[in-house]
Amino acid sequence: MSSLTARALELQVRWGPTLPADAPVADEAESRYRHAAWRLPAHQTALVLVDVWDSHRISSHHQRALAIVAECLVPVVEAARRAGLVIVHAPSDRVAARYPESRRLIAADVVPRSGAAFAALLRRLVRLDAWPPRRGGGRRGRLADAPRAHPPEWVEVGEAPGIAAPLQPRDGDLVVRSGAHMHRALRRRRVCHLLYAGFATNLCVRRTRSYSMEPMARRGYTAILVRDCTTGLENAETLPEMLLTRAAIIEIEQEFASTTAADLIHACAACQ
Repeated sequence: MSSLTARALELQVRWGPTLPADAPVADEAESRYRHAAWRLPAHQTALVLVDVWDSHRISSHHQRALAIVAECLVPVVEAARRAGLVIVHAPSDRVAARYPESRRLIAADVVPRSGAAFAALLRRLVRLDAWPPRRGGGRRGRLADAPRAHPPEWVEVGEAPGIAAPLQPRDGDLVVRSGAHMHRALRRRRVCHLLYAGFATNLCVRRTRSYSMEPMARRGYTAILVRDCTTGLENAETLPEMLLTRAAIIEIEQEFASTTAADLIHACAACQ
């Protein structure tokens, strides 16, 4: 085993709050977060940056997002790069189409026309069609196997933004246009653990994109939220206390695990 594939993140995560499982009767006030240390192979782990745009028509939301980019996401992405994690930019189809990294991924999906090349492609697909590998019991951030209605894809209006300047794609990054596109790219790189950051918590991060946490968990990927590297879309009633963001994080943690920027940076530094 190479030194690269031997690296692993020892990541502190939490989920819940949940009630005591062994109590015949419990009160909601007794619910507590559960904590664990998960070991994630660095070469099988990606940091997914959802809709990290350089503009947004809701200015208050965008100002919060820019602050998170500068204070949290930039150091997290740099730490992830040093640790060998795959960086995935998932900025929506319209935005991704503007980046050559996205077009190169699309080109890689074109079926070869020659007989030998086509046979080689089929052999590779046979090896990869079961990705991610199915895991046994235990909480790994995935949704239950019960079918769920797929939410409508979020559609932005107006001129397409770009990716925020401090987080422009670099060589080796993935820029994906959809969940299917992301799945094919991750399958090639043998990635099965996804750390999510970006905007907005209650919409595109959680479920309204085909590359959101819920749809990718249905494909079998581990999904973990970096909970201080995101913010939701609020309204006049919820903005003072950031209620929609807080509620979205709690709802995500009912089904998935979460971590913090500090814990992720520490885990990345320790596995170098």
